[in-house]
Amino acid sequence: MSKAPLTPSPQQLIEKQQRNIENVMTAQNHLFASLEKLVNLNIELFKSSLDEVAAQSQKVGQLQVH
Repeated sequence: MSKAPLTPSPQQLIEKQQRNIENVMTAQNHLFASLEKLVNLNIELFKSSLDEVAAQSQKVGQLQVH
């Protein structure tokens, strides 16, 4: 005697779809948080580079005056 294939109920399909949506949303949140951290690191690096260039320019300016 063969068993009939198990077909998920509409409620099971809805629950699975909700879990899938929650998983996608969680992944997106992690992605955006990581992207935000990366952008902030790049901004800090850029600011640091500008500060370094300004300090070097100031030193060069002082050498040229003397």
